[in-house]
Amino acid sequence: MSEEKSIFTRIIEGEIPCFKIFENEYVYSFLDINPVCPGHVLVIPKEPASYLHELSPESSSELGKALPRICKSIIEITGASNYNIIQNMSHGTLIYANNSSASVRTLLARNLLLIADEQVELQHVGPNNLQLNPEGRYPFMSVTGKGLLTQSGAICDYLEDISSSNVTLIPNSTWEQIRMKQIVNIIQCDIHPLQNLPIIKLAINMGMKEHSDKPIFQHPFRLKVLRRGFAGLEAHLKEYNSTGKFCVGNEITQAECYLVPQVRNGIGAGIDFELEFPLVNQIWINCLQNEIISKTLEFVGGAVNRYKNIDLSKL
Repeated sequence: MSEEKSIFTRIIEGEIPCFKIFENEYVYSFLDINPVCPGHVLVIPKEPASYLHELSPESSSELGKALPRICKSIIEITGASNYNIIQNMSHGTLIYANNSSASVRTLLARNLLLIADEQVELQHVGPNNLQLNPEGRYPFMSVTGKGLLTQSGAICDYLEDISSSNVTLIPNSTWEQIRMKQIVNIIQCDIHPLQNLPIIKLAINMGMKEHSDKPIFQHPFRLKVLRRGFAGLEAHLKEYNSTGKFCVGNEITQAECYLVPQVRNGIGAGIDFELEFPLVNQIWINCLQNEIISKTLEFVGGAVNRYKNIDLSKL
């Protein structure tokens, strides 16, 4: 089986459109899709390599020759008086959306694992970068020199693998790992898909009754799916009889990365977790006391108020 093309190979070969500014036999340069300043360009070797020292002498030499020429052109076009040249040593770019539960779980994993911006860059989803994912969904991660990850679970596992911190989101014992995976699957397989707002809208368009007196995120079908799923999760937590603060003992795991955005959905839909699902509610409260989790939720628009400015036409 041939190795999956990297995003840069796909750009060079014309599979993904870009605004090219320079090309020769060895080097390719184009405008960054989300520029941080005027004249923000990427300069890449055509030879596939993850690190500079892996390039052939020919590619290294041509890259060095191309840089001054490109810099001169950028100064002439933008009128800039100075510039920075930065070697990107990141593992890739995570493309996310604030109103996506799957995106929030990957952001939580990235931040809890103490992965810095220079290790995994962040880009908010937009029409230009969404086309990079053949599934047309988010989140997805462009992994440097390797290809795309388009499923949040795969992204979370990859982030765990590349983390250089002492933090882990995987429990030590095999049994606790299995328990964690069961909770993750309850959320990502039983709860999340059917309550997803685009799915609710699709069902309405195909004939499911629309309740005009309620916003779409409080549709009775969505509430029923959420309540059924959380009832099962509550029962599992009660069965384990855990006295810990979180889903699996006293340490935050991947389970919380999945649970937190789903509870956020449930609260927005009108569920009273304190009354209906007290064990889930206590874990939610414990999670909010974690500074990284609370700041991540603030980053994506708050712990609860995620629906105020939602554009339903784009679901």
